[in-house]
Amino acid sequence: KAWRQACLWPGQNHAVVLILPLVALVVFINLFLLAVLTAVLLDKVFGIQTPFSQSWWAILNTTFLAAVGALTYLCVDPLCKAVYVLRCFYGDAIRSGLDLKAELRRLAGSPAGAWATLLLCVGLLAGTTGHAAPEAEPATGPSPSAAGPTTKPVTWAFAPAELDRALDQALDSREFLWRLPREQTVKRTDRPGWLRRLLDGLFDSLKAVLKPVLDTVGRWIEKAVRWVAQRLQLGLNLEPTPGDWTGPLRVLVLVLLGGLVGAVIWLLVRIRLGRRQRDELTAVSQPLSPEPDLTDPNLGPEQLPEDAWMRLAGELLQRGELRLALRALYLSSLAHLANRGLIGLARFKSNLDYVLELSRRAHVWPELVEVFRRNVAIFDRAWYGLHEVSHELLAEFASNVERIKAT
Repeated sequence: KAWRQACLWPGQNHAVVLILPLVALVVFINLFLLAVLTAVLLDKVFGIQTPFSQSWWAILNTTFLAAVGALTYLCVDPLCKAVYVLRCFYGDAIRSGLDLKAELRRLAGSPAGAWATLLLCVGLLAGTTGHAAPEAEPATGPSPSAAGPTTKPVTWAFAPAELDRALDQALDSREFLWRLPREQTVKRTDRPGWLRRLLDGLFDSLKAVLKPVLDTVGRWIEKAVRWVAQRLQLGLNLEPTPGDWTGPLRVLVLVLLGGLVGAVIWLLVRIRLGRRQRDELTAVSQPLSPEPDLTDPNLGPEQLPEDAWMRLAGELLQRGELRLALRALYLSSLAHLANRGLIGLARFKSNLDYVLELSRRAHVWPELVEVFRRNVAIFDRAWYGLHEVSHELLAEFASNVERIKAT
């Protein structure tokens, strides 16, 4: 039975196999973008930090991709099952006639439908009998068999007027009324308000702008589908029919594709603007004075580039200010890690926050995390504690900074 269903309508089956993965891909991309944009909105609107707002590399996390894939499966699996249930049903109906039985059972559910079916069957049988009688007469002259019994004239079981009245009554019932074309509503003669006119004008302008784009994209998609169909010798009919339900589906697919393209363009623009803002902040953050006040607790590593911090540390070491040189080296390491995207600089973050953030983002470099953690411990003991900074301790700290930059 499975082999018979597989051999039935192979062109339709191949078309379904080609279309369903594309639908799954579109659903996966939409769910992927929905999750990413939700994280961005939580960060921008409510200030809620998420792994996506801390690092864009989180979108490549296998757990996140597996979750989006599972949601895609839950969305697409019912559609796949529905398609093949209908395909198997109509395949079995070729032999069993289950589709006709189901349609007749639906019509027989109401008395009007049953009477209409009965009257139609009787009328068809009577019409067939009435037309068959004249064909039995000879074309010319009497025959020897004309002396036999003659055929009686055919009588109608129902009068034509009664049959028409029964058919009109059946068609006026609710079971058939919804199939008839709707009557056109009378246009309102009153003048709409200014808000309605404004909205109608905006919608008409938007429709005029988007319609050529959507038509062009639709033609491209139809050409691509036709090309695939011709290559695979599939009998696909892309022309819409009055009862075709694929018209709204094509519009929905075009809208989804347009939304996908818009979302990708928006992300690219946001990334470009973010880079430009970072470059502007870097240019603005250049200090006017060559030597900032290292005793200022609000001093941040973004106020100088890492090379400037290293030069400042060398100058302080020559002057014998070892404690300030230690802080300059520490700020240089923070600036270096921020330029690599391993940490995000913020005034509210503590040294422990930087260690935890580096552990999350640089877990593939355990040596880098361990060296930075060791430097943080040295800096906290010397800057916030009472430990004396010696030349040996400063040399060890500087060596660790060089290892951080080399990793």
